Amino acid sequence: MLSTSILWSGLAKSSGVGRVTYKRIPIPHVATDDVIPCDGLDDTRTVRTIIMGCEFRFNEVLDCDKIHAALARLLEIGEWRKLGGRLRLNKASGRLEFHVPDQFTRGRPAVRYSHIRYHDIDMEQHPRMAAHFPHPTTTPSVQSGFDQYIDLLEPDQSLHKFEDYLCSDHPLLSLHTLSFRDATVLVLKWPHAMTDAMGRHALLRNWSYVLAGHIDKVQPLMGGLEHKGSDVTTEIAKLDPEPPSELEVAGHQRLTGIGMLLFIMRFIWVLLFGGKVVPKVLFVPAATIKVLKDEAQRDLGISEGLAKRKELPPRLSEGDILTAWLARLSLLSSSTRSVAIMTVVDMRRRLRCIFGQQPGPTGPVWVQNLTSVAMAHTTVQSLLTNPLGETARHIRSAVQEQTTPEFVARCVRSFHSLPPSQRPGLYAKSDSILVAVSNWHCAKFFDVFDVSRAIVAGDHRPSSSGIQWPTESRPGKPVAVVPVGFSDNPELRNSWGVMGKDAAGNYWMQGMCTEATWKAIEKELGRLGRGER
Repeated sequence: MLSTSILWSGLAKSSGVGRVTYKRIPIPHVATDDVIPCDGLDDTRTVRTIIMGCEFRFNEVLDCDKIHAALARLLEIGEWRKLGGRLRLNKASGRLEFHVPDQFTRGRPAVRYSHIRYHDIDMEQHPRMAAHFPHPTTTPSVQSGFDQYIDLLEPDQSLHKFEDYLCSDHPLLSLHTLSFRDATVLVLKWPHAMTDAMGRHALLRNWSYVLAGHIDKVQPLMGGLEHKGSDVTTEIAKLDPEPPSELEVAGHQRLTGIGMLLFIMRFIWVLLFGGKVVPKVLFVPAATIKVLKDEAQRDLGISEGLAKRKELPPRLSEGDILTAWLARLSLLSSSTRSVAIMTVVDMRRRLRCIFGQQPGPTGPVWVQNLTSVAMAHTTVQSLLTNPLGETARHIRSAVQEQTTPEFVARCVRSFHSLPPSQRPGLYAKSDSILVAVSNWHCAKFFDVFDVSRAIVAGDHRPSSSGIQWPTESRPGKPVAVVPVGFSDNPELRNSWGVMGKDAAGNYWMQGMCTEATWKAIEKELGRLGRGER
């Protein structure tokens, strides 16, 4: 167990001239901790800066202590202990590490847990939550982001930066819960270095197994204590049979030299004068999704006659159409420039030769960062004037070309060849506006997270707010999943996180855009809601 001096050594006092300054000191290594090096994709400059979070709303009263106990129990099982570790930086190698206590105790728990009770009021009777927590609407809507009530989502706001983890003995995972008379909100928080969306899918699934009493179903975690030092991305890189060469993505080489300098200068100019980025939630009902799909299909000329002649264009997924639509929305208030649309893709589902069938209820899981990016290049003018289906098809082609096992392996091998300070590379024009879309629908957060065993019997009562939550939702399944950003990262400008579909087929997503862009988006949604296209 750590001594009090170590637990509180995050701040060290030193004397300055005429004032007192404080220097942050990383927590010393504990000799009994197991040390697991971070895999390559877990330790990039961008990933280090991001502290992530996610809210789950349940329209039932839940036993939060039971839910916490199940998560803590999961992190005691086999290789899952890795997720109960502490984030540390190896000064000699410059690499991140997970330091896992040999035994979790009250002083060094597997999970940082807190619980606030509002048992005497409904959730919509809480002034802040009623005013700002996102909810379903009959037409597409822009709603408040987490910044309007972030102080309610964490107990002491002490973990907002990468250094906050290095200079404290807090575990990777934090669970904060809020109980109301008619609902419960669970807030999960972690550094991005821990995992990506599909890793969270595995975490939620196996957490649900333990809560339901099915410890025998818990899937083995790869990359844990028994595999420390073995990076699965090394195996991925071997899938590329071609000799090493300069990587080219969608006809673009990695920006370097003058090109990269110009890109950085434009980016800094936008940061200074382009308006502050504001997080907001975009709720899109199932009926609107159908309208967008029908529009994209018409754009591509899919008709009964073409179908009979088997002259169909590449199949478009909802993800392709949403990415095209969100990219268009992001730039409604922008000038004419090049655009690079970045679609975040999961490696697990595309490299079955290494990962097997993912995601699935059985077999091993990898709770870490295993994503790549597919780049589609266009211009603001083309994005705003071309038919939606045409842009979606362009994105679909880019994804198909850049997610083959060989191409993913080539990207990983190129990643390994670069020094940490240059990772990841940017394959775009020097004047490109970056638009990033990370679609987590495949992670099925609304489906896989099941806390029905924690429902408090007899305490459920319908909400009096008048909000029409989907009646298709099963008890114990989340009715809203909302991302939370606990770190201030300017690179997230024009970025979207698509949380996925709820039980009624409605999409929940969050965007990082300027107020000017949000106003333009609201006008566009108004036209869409009135059937004007």
